[in-house]
Amino acid sequence: MSRRDTATAQETFYLYERNALAGNYTAQRNAAYCLKTAKCEGVILPKMMEACAWRIVILGSGHHWVNESDIENYQDECVSSLSAQEQGAALAQAEQLFKRIYKRPLPPLNR
Repeated sequence: MSRRDTATAQETFYLYERNALAGNYTAQRNAAYCLKTAKCEGVILPKMMEACAWRIVILGSGHHWVNESDIENYQDECVSSLSAQEQGAALAQAEQLFKRIYKRPLPPLNR
């Protein structure tokens, strides 16, 4: 990989994160994927609690693109992969992210 490719790849997660924080649905999904898989530069190890937090934000957003795959991702990355304590920490992080992005409290999730 050339230096230029590495620089571009390193920017990828940060670009997703910046756009995700601006409320972009696709960027939120991409940020969660990067955090789950660590396949994006800027994410060295999987960060499942952070990925879960983004999945909760996505479900709470009410975006018209939210679909069954988002529910499945939530089930996979939060319910199946994290302990109850980790899920609680992810929810707390999601509440902070949601308020920062949407300027209102995270609505209750219908899980």
